[in-house]
Amino acid sequence: MVEIVKGSIENIPFSPFVEALIMLTTIELIREAGIRLPTPIGQTIGIVGGLIIGDAVVNAGLVSNIMVIIIALTAIMSFCIPSYEMGNTVRILSLPVMLGAATLGFVGIVFALLIIFIHLCTLQSIKTPYLSPLISFHFKELQDAIIRLPN
Repeated sequence: MVEIVKGSIENIPFSPFVEALIMLTTIELIREAGIRLPTPIGQTIGIVGGLIIGDAVVNAGLVSNIMVIIIALTAIMSFCIPSYEMGNTVRILSLPVMLGAATLGFVGIVFALLIIFIHLCTLQSIKTPYLSPLISFHFKELQDAIIRLPN
């Protein structure tokens, strides 16, 4: 198994970070094209475009086949987010986390997530903390945040 992965990334001229950026940009372009086209054509373009472009970049030696699998799984998992706005937020916030991972590894991921969490803690909406039931610890509000009990 290790030899397969090692052999697939051996002749790639880019770092994994650049590979991921290339593939994420491609996925976003395909997603935007699918949104702007009529529904049946848009879905077909998304599927066929992803297959053809994925095969082409692997055959051209620009991206490893492992990276195509990882990005495809990430794209499929992004459809599990129920809110469209939250999906956009997660896609935007994945870039700083990827940058942290590329520069400092796991420590960079932790730093990036910590900075995002600190930012969320400082946000307020109508003079109420954004993470209100969790951060400003009030037990009564916290119990209603998880399970709504009768009064």
